[in-house]
Amino acid sequence: MIRLRGQISSLTPYKSGRSGASDDDHFHAMTMLASNELAFGPLPSVIEAIAKAATTLHRYPDIESSSLRHEIAALHGVTAEQVAVGTGSAEVCRQALLAVLGPGDELVIADPTFPEYEAVATLAGATTVRLPMIDWVHDLPAMAHAVTDRTRALVICNPNNPTGTAVSRESIENLVESLPGDLLVIVDEAYAELCHPSCVNGSSVVAGHDNVLVLRTFSKAYGLAGLRVGYALASQEVVEVLRRTRVPFGVSTLAETAAIACLAAPDELASRVAATIAERERILPELLALGFCVPSSEGNFWWVPTPEAARLEEQLLGADILVKRFGEALRISVGLAHDNDRLLDCLSSARTLALGG
Repeated sequence: MIRLRGQISSLTPYKSGRSGASDDDHFHAMTMLASNELAFGPLPSVIEAIAKAATTLHRYPDIESSSLRHEIAALHGVTAEQVAVGTGSAEVCRQALLAVLGPGDELVIADPTFPEYEAVATLAGATTVRLPMIDWVHDLPAMAHAVTDRTRALVICNPNNPTGTAVSRESIENLVESLPGDLLVIVDEAYAELCHPSCVNGSSVVAGHDNVLVLRTFSKAYGLAGLRVGYALASQEVVEVLRRTRVPFGVSTLAETAAIACLAAPDELASRVAATIAERERILPELLALGFCVPSSEGNFWWVPTPEAARLEEQLLGADILVKRFGEALRISVGLAHDNDRLLDCLSSARTLALGG
C-alpha cells in the first residue's frame, strides 16, 4: 500500500448529484434534478461549431485559450490579461486557493456552501473556518470578524450553492473594503446569469481591488456542463499566478469553441435563462404550500430543508426523479415544466402519506 499524505487520507471524494453508466438507458430516462444542469440541450449553433472543431482534435488546443479570453474580456469590459480560463470554475478556484494556502493557513467560508472549497484547503494542509448562515444567507459580518493573521483566503459563493440565496453587490464590496488588501477574496458567481443584477459583481469589484477574483462558468446557464470550461476575472497579477498553477492545455479545443459559440448567441441563451427563472418562480409558492420552508432562490435550483429529506429522496428516486440530499435538506434543480410538475405531484403524495392522509 502506498504512503499517503495525512491530508489525502482525510479527504472525501466529491459526490456528484448523479451517477450512472453512459449506456444506461434507464438512467438517462430519469428526471435529472440533482446536479443543477440547465434543462435545455446545447444550442444548434453550438453543436455545429463543435462538429467543425472536431476535425482538428489531433492538434493540441491553444494553451492560452486566447480567442475565448478576448471574447470574455469584451463581454465584461476588461482586458484579456485580466481573464483566466480553466476546466470549469471549480478548477480555476482550485488553482487560486492552492497558490495562497499552505499548512497553518486558514480559509474562511460559509456553512453550508460548495464543498470543494474546503476540500482544496484540506489538500493544501490548511484549516477551514466555517461560519453558519443566517436564514440560509451568508453572514458577511461574521465572516469578516473571523479573519485573522492566519487567514489567506475567503470565499463567497453568490448565489450560494446549495442554498440558492444571494447577497447584494454593495454588501460584498463593503466586505472587501473592510478586509486586508493581501487577503485573496474569491466571489464564486457560477449562477450569475440566473441571478438578480443587484447581486452580481462581475468586473465591478475587481476594478478597484487587486486581491479579488470573480469566478464564472459555462456549465450552468450556458449548458456546457459536459465540456468543463469556466473562467475568472481578476487583476493581471492574480491572473499571472493562475497561469503558474494551471493544468497545461486544460481547456480543450471543443470546450473553447463551444464557449465562444455560446457567447455569440446571447438572445437564444437569454430566452432559456428567462424560461428557467420563470419555472423557478412558478414552483416556489407550490413548495411553500406543501409546508416546506424554502428560501427564495437566485440559482436554477431550490433548497428544501426538511427532517424528511432521506425519506423523500428515496421516494423520489422510486419515481425516477433524481435529487441531491445534504443531510436534512434536499437540493432540487429546476427542470422543464413537465419535470417540475412531476416533482410537485410526487412531493405532494409523499407529504400526504407522511401525514396519514
